Amino acid sequence: MLHVLFNIPLEVLTPLLIASEETVMIIGAVLFYLVEKRWKWYQ
Repeated sequence: MLHVLFNIPLEVLTPLLIASEETVMIIGAVLFYLVEKRWKWYQ
């Protein structure tokens, strides 16, 4: 979609999209770890 709308080459978009997805996954994992450390909802 970014390629079609803004005419950005796919060679540039692919690494940027992978990096942003990795960043979001790492932040989510840290948040889940902190929540799990604080509240034990599975006991």
